[in-house]
Amino acid sequence: MPDFLKLTSHTRDAFLKAGAYAVAAILALALLRFITMYYFYPGYPKYYSFMCPAYTRTADGAITFKGGRIPDADADSFRVLGGHLTVHRGTDYPCEDTSLYAVDKNRAYWNGRVVEGIDYIDYFTFVEPDFAKDLHAVYHHASRFVGADASTLQRIPYDAPGGDYWKSKNHIYKDTNGAVDSLSVYDPSTFEILDKNYRKDSEAVYYESDSGLHATGNFRQINGADAATFRICGANSKTARDNNTFYKEDVPTTEPISNCG
Repeated sequence: MPDFLKLTSHTRDAFLKAGAYAVAAILALALLRFITMYYFYPGYPKYYSFMCPAYTRTADGAITFKGGRIPDADADSFRVLGGHLTVHRGTDYPCEDTSLYAVDKNRAYWNGRVVEGIDYIDYFTFVEPDFAKDLHAVYHHASRFVGADASTLQRIPYDAPGGDYWKSKNHIYKDTNGAVDSLSVYDPSTFEILDKNYRKDSEAVYYESDSGLHATGNFRQINGADAATFRICGANSKTARDNNTFYKEDVPTTEPISNCG
């Protein structure tokens, strides 16, 4: 090895020390950047994400939804409900997020649009991606959902295909791909989902065909069924019985169905 490439132990130590100082400086700058962004941008997430959510605060303080500015949004008080707000990093990351509701001190937003008819912005809360509420009203997407009781609105706990079911003290609702139907039932407080097709309350039994699971308007009562004794023959078998007769789908039959005690 040529003599000019040979390093004394003192020189090697100097190089190692300089390298350590350089690494420490880079880490310090990264930490300083994070702290600065966190305090100057209150919406900055506590974890780093390469997938920016739908709502973003740009470098100049504007609020955007998937790249489009929201007019008159108040940047200082803006916050996302059920999600988080990131700071624009100047890179075109795809923006996907399940939280579409957000608020500032003056308005609420869904999907970047102003939610209409809000009574109490300070009490506006996120329920699910498609629903929000304040003290007295329920909102579906960007519109007030007439008739729903805010204090009793809740999801019915069942993993039913084709849509989500909700109830308030006066109504049952089905949310199918963002389209909501108010279902005509006798007793919302006792409504339950038995399987993919059958539902009942204390007064009546209801059937929803497979073609209706991914659409609205296909929910119907089974006339004459005895709700108190009605039970399914097997999960998703499309057969059932009560103490009076058997059923194939929503049609009564006198033909006994095996294994349906």
